Amino acid sequence: MPVWHEKTRALREAGDLVVIGVTQEQHPDRCSLYAQWQGIDWPILWDPFNLTGSAAVPVVLAVDEAGVIRPGRLDVRRIEEQIVEGWMSTPPAKPGPAARRPYPDVVPPSTRATARSPGDKAQAALSRLLWSRTTGEERLDGAAFADVLEALEKAALAPKADPALTFHHGVALRMRYDSEHRQAGDFQRALDAFEEQGKPQRIRIARWSVARALRSLGRVEEALVQQQSLHQEQQRLSPPEEDPYVREELGECLLALGRTHEARPHFAAAWEMLSQDVGLSEREPDRLE
Repeated sequence: MPVWHEKTRALREAGDLVVIGVTQEQHPDRCSLYAQWQGIDWPILWDPFNLTGSAAVPVVLAVDEAGVIRPGRLDVRRIEEQIVEGWMSTPPAKPGPAARRPYPDVVPPSTRATARSPGDKAQAALSRLLWSRTTGEERLDGAAFADVLEALEKAALAPKADPALTFHHGVALRMRYDSEHRQAGDFQRALDAFEEQGKPQRIRIARWSVARALRSLGRVEEALVQQQSLHQEQQRLSPPEEDPYVREELGECLLALGRTHEARPHFAAAWEMLSQDVGLSEREPDRLE
């Protein structure tokens, strides 16, 4: 994102472009701290339930003045050419069919009373969580959290329910775990919900992120243990998998602990894989040196 921030600066300052970020980070404060550290000054919305359906980040979309997403992939190297000479010089596109999502909308609190079906109640519950966390309109007490979780769980267990609802139930459990109303087992139930959805990669990414944060906090030995666990699990898969970011972190942890000789093969393996990523080599050339 720092590269996109710098490359779009002129267009934003000229009033030709508005940039809005959306983060799937479970803890919005982390995103806020990162944005502050990098000097990113555009608005960043919070989507812990991944209602945008993002499978990887960053996902960069261009929306024209009619509110229509323009086709084509934005390239940070050609951003001014694409926007000024491409989309800004052509008329707005016509809207296409809307993508199906598990909820049609996130509804404001005033419409909650109309919820009747399990899906409607889950939608209202999701709304209640997001509104309470982002606007401070109403902080959920223990009973309200229980109501929200019950509605999301019922919707997730309904016949032919969208698998994303199971993930949403897990996120809500994690939110209660982070609150003063946590109950024993909330964290494990959240992990169980993520695994039930069949997204082990999402869990591995979350564990990698925790370990990366531990290293940043100076808790390098703890971070090393977690990254080693991830690497060992990937090696036990059939066929074995390699994650360049895990190998890179293993190298960083070992280097920080003065175990340079052990760090070298991890850095070499990470470089071998990451150097094949054209986008990374263009965005972060220093990282591969």
